[in-house]
Amino acid sequence: MILDRWWPLLLAAGPLLALAASLLLPGFRGGVWSPSPQDVVRVMLAMARPRPGEHLVDLGCGDGRILLTAAREFDLHCTGFDMNPLWRWWVGWRSRRAGVADRVTVVTGDFFGADLAQADIVTAFLSQAACDRLAPMLRRQMRPGARVVTYQRTLPGWRPDAVQEVRPGKFVYLYRQSF
Repeated sequence: MILDRWWPLLLAAGPLLALAASLLLPGFRGGVWSPSPQDVVRVMLAMARPRPGEHLVDLGCGDGRILLTAAREFDLHCTGFDMNPLWRWWVGWRSRRAGVADRVTVVTGDFFGADLAQADIVTAFLSQAACDRLAPMLRRQMRPGARVVTYQRTLPGWRPDAVQEVRPGKFVYLYRQSF
């Protein structure tokens, strides 16, 4: 029978399709995973001027490099949002290894449903379409003085407090909620 020869391939195809879907489907909501280089992460965090104990939220956190750096180097409480459940496991494992698991949480889900009212800092490296949709949500939810730091994308209707070129033609934008 044909299925007798093909069943190992069929068994392997399920997890591979699930992995492919977990990597590609977030692209329809906020952008496909594209990691922020570590030097850019440091610039983003430095521009936000975090204070120990503040709460940082990373939208589309991917492998968690912003979360881990913020928790380890700035003693921040960090929450990441990502649609890919594999990233939740990966960031959890890495945060335990780094000794910051008590300060890093990852939520598997759509960040457009997130409550950002308690965030002191929000970081994002998303598609421009996602930033366009996110801008009014941030304006409604964030308290005065909260900061938003984006890489390569702007927030329509927001005026940046600072802009820094980190690579030729690549910028980090710092915004501050003013009302």
